Amino acid sequence: EGMRITKDLDNLDIVQLYDNKKYKKLNELFQRYYNVQLNKYYVKYGAVIDIQDYDYFALKILLIFGYYYKAKKIMKLINNKYNDINKEIELVSLLNDYYYKNELDKYYNLVEIHYDDHNNILDFIQGKVKLLIKNNELDKANKLIDKSLKLYENDAFLLKYKADILLKSNKKEAIKIYNDVLNTTNNGILILEIKDILGGE
Repeated sequence: EGMRITKDLDNLDIVQLYDNKKYKKLNELFQRYYNVQLNKYYVKYGAVIDIQDYDYFALKILLIFGYYYKAKKIMKLINNKYNDINKEIELVSLLNDYYYKNELDKYYNLVEIHYDDHNNILDFIQGKVKLLIKNNELDKANKLIDKSLKLYENDAFLLKYKADILLKSNKKEAIKIYNDVLNTTNNGILILEIKDILGGE
């Protein structure tokens, strides 16, 4: 299986795709690898699919899209062979921890310190947008949202923040986006936040 996946990846310039920020495309290309490597039997028995150094980019893509817990599982299987990715997993994990525990001062602080070095990771982009909105830098926040929505799937958090900004100037459009997010996300916190906003409308 590993050889077959490697052969498929050999036909593409993975490094160039990564450098050109074709993250959605890379996410699609690595799906087969993720499905097999994260299969419960592979994880249980510690079986590793060798896709050579492509696993580095496979892990980066998981991190970029916020699947740090999946990246953690694979890293364990491959004996934590990439130190920089290990550090990123810890950072993203901590960032999420602060967010979900509502320790927002620590959350914003982490974003401020690390955003520049990790500004292709969705979790940090979400944090930066949230921080810009908090500081009332709405134009900057909007630009970052629009730029990021092109590179990543229609991320529920970014769309929600877009609606937050729109709420004052174009309520109708904002409510439409909120409803779109409600129909596509299963994130409990996001759903509660939106229902809270819509309940007050």
